[in-house]
Amino acid sequence: MSQIYKTAILALVLMNLIETLTGADLTPAIFIIAVIIVLFGIPFIGRSFKIITIIFFLAGLAILIWCKLPLDAWMTAFNSMTGLICILTVMQLFTIPIEVGKYNLAVGHLLKRICRGEGRLYLFITLITNIFSCILSMGSVPIVFSLIEDTAKKRITNYKRFIATSISRGFSLSTLWAPGAATIFLVGQVTGVVWSRIFFPGLFLALIGITISSLLELKRYKGSPLNQGLETEILTCEEKRKAGQKVWHIAWAIVLVILLTMIFIRLKIGASSSAVVLSGILVFLVWTFLLGKNFNIKGGISNYWHKGVLKAADLAPFFVAIGVFSGAFQKSYLAVLLEQSLQGVAHGLGLFAVILIPLSIMVLALVGLHPFISVVLLGQILMTLQLPLPAITLALCLNLGSSIAYMVSPFAGIIMTMAKFTDSTAVDVAIRWNWLFSTIYFVIGISLAYFLGMICPYL
Repeated sequence: MSQIYKTAILALVLMNLIETLTGADLTPAIFIIAVIIVLFGIPFIGRSFKIITIIFFLAGLAILIWCKLPLDAWMTAFNSMTGLICILTVMQLFTIPIEVGKYNLAVGHLLKRICRGEGRLYLFITLITNIFSCILSMGSVPIVFSLIEDTAKKRITNYKRFIATSISRGFSLSTLWAPGAATIFLVGQVTGVVWSRIFFPGLFLALIGITISSLLELKRYKGSPLNQGLETEILTCEEKRKAGQKVWHIAWAIVLVILLTMIFIRLKIGASSSAVVLSGILVFLVWTFLLGKNFNIKGGISNYWHKGVLKAADLAPFFVAIGVFSGAFQKSYLAVLLEQSLQGVAHGLGLFAVILIPLSIMVLALVGLHPFISVVLLGQILMTLQLPLPAITLALCLNLGSSIAYMVSPFAGIIMTMAKFTDSTAVDVAIRWNWLFSTIYFVIGISLAYFLGMICPYL
């Protein structure tokens, strides 16, 4: 059964590539694969993941059946988040050259030299994740995790919290400004504000968030012992000399993935997620070829088949289930009823709707409604209220609410991924570890969004 499951995951990636390169419509084939992933994948996921997956999958099926939605709506719902599965699966390939080439040791050596305090290390991880995520989206998560896992384990006492919060916050804050972020695209659609106007204030809000996050964690770990005397692993003089070169290899690989993704998007070769998948595979093939015969590539591939695929595949049924629920809800009359009921409440609150709308996005995310849907529904309501505020302020508030929603929802893809990678619970990552930062950042962020929105028209 596991062989069928893993084969279905790789088949999904293959279908994605074929669609990207040929322009063929493989929606029915992808739909069948998504069904196989759910049916064969649920037995292999952990108990907490399994319960959540089953609940959302059955709820989505109930809506699809109750509302008598057509087959096209079924396929759209099942396929809606398969691109994210492909990204995670392909980017997990980068662990092969990183592991067989001992690049993680090179990064650990560099971090030991440059990041001599936990504050610097935390800031470094958050910034790198934020930058990589601007184009690679969720694909940046397995890459950053594989690079810093060994170093964090050796140097940080509570390394699970350290890794989970730095990567989840770095990723979530990138959605405030990244040109490839789907949230900005949706916000622009409902508010009429183009990305170029959101970019600078969004980037400023992201930098403020990174600063607040680093200061909070620095205070938390201040005075705790740093295991600076521990090497991640003993390196020879020759390995230390080549450590800098290996770090540059990693940097060039990431830059190439980003550049190729931007080129493919520019040339309109597939969707943004498909561009990331194609770029990742091309760079991986070149990287492994350049490593040559001196490295155990076959052993790395074997390890990927037995373990690496399952790191992404363990979350695949969950992503399909969330897609089924969100897609079914959006296509049903329930979405219209929600919009109508919230519109009346928003009219009564007037200017306070600026606070209510992003807060509502966060609350709805806590019960599993994807921020994409919340942004569309609530953004449309916000634009009909004729509030005495510029559209850029409303756009920033919507964007801020969805960004924080990714951090505090136990059902968010980034939270579930970090919970899996760090062997933690989603509740720990989202609520216990991120709630204080999210609360502080929400108050400061809303205030800055209002201020930036008011002054942007005059800049």
